[in-house]
Amino acid sequence: MFGRVMTAMVTPFKNNEVNYTEAIKIAKYLVENGSDSILVCGSTGESATMTKAEKIKLISVIREAVNVPILAGTGSNNTADSVEFTKEVDKLGVDGFLIVTPYYNKPNQEGIFQHFKAVAEATDKPIVLYNIPGRCVKEIEVDTIAKLSKIPNISYLKAACGNLMNISMTQNSTDDDFVIYCGDDGLTLPMLTLGAKGVISVASSIIGKEINQMIAEFEAGNTKKAQELHLKYFDVFRDLFCDTNPVPIKYALSKIGFDTEEVRLPMVELDDKYKKIIDDMMKRHNLI
Repeated sequence: MFGRVMTAMVTPFKNNEVNYTEAIKIAKYLVENGSDSILVCGSTGESATMTKAEKIKLISVIREAVNVPILAGTGSNNTADSVEFTKEVDKLGVDGFLIVTPYYNKPNQEGIFQHFKAVAEATDKPIVLYNIPGRCVKEIEVDTIAKLSKIPNISYLKAACGNLMNISMTQNSTDDDFVIYCGDDGLTLPMLTLGAKGVISVASSIIGKEINQMIAEFEAGNTKKAQELHLKYFDVFRDLFCDTNPVPIKYALSKIGFDTEEVRLPMVELDDKYKKIIDDMMKRHNLI
């Protein structure tokens, strides 16, 4: 449903307000440049510092602006709020929901299972489990993923755990129709070899066509060409995380003409030493 490349879209701000006009421009640019689908209000979209009203308006305008599948980030560490917000966003015509592992509370695996189950029961649309222990502290363990995959509309996993052993174990523990997406640009090709179907990407904001080509080459059996593309753009994947995401990618987008550099506290704009890293990387690849 979501294709090879789903871009985790940034949220542009102007004077600390969401810039919806700029967001529409970005979304259209992404679709024209290699994105098969778009994630709105994920980590890269600074959802943690947006109000529910802002999220609803942003999801709505992006849904209206582009004709590709839209995944909406509606999860939080509050199960009741996640359920109600998912129900509300469901009315906007999105194609699925990204639900993050409950953070800060540190629930055990049964609590994690019950959280995702409750949200899944609030909609008949696909749920993408978001396993990102680096931000959430708690990991969705393989046995829990396998158990959750039996719930009919929990059919996807965004894996940002950085653990290829876990990916292998997850593939062995779930049915063939359970789809894994890579959640770490630098691991897209390795995860494809383990059965992942694509990537929910940060880097595709600036090299979407190239990432889509890499996956297409792999699917076609041209593994050498896919490897060459992975290695060619590996510095892009690396340098876009020289500081906390989404600060570097917002700066990078500003270098190609979008009004995206502003972030909301507690994030701050990119330090000059990191700007040089991004500038140099983009020049190497003729992006600026």
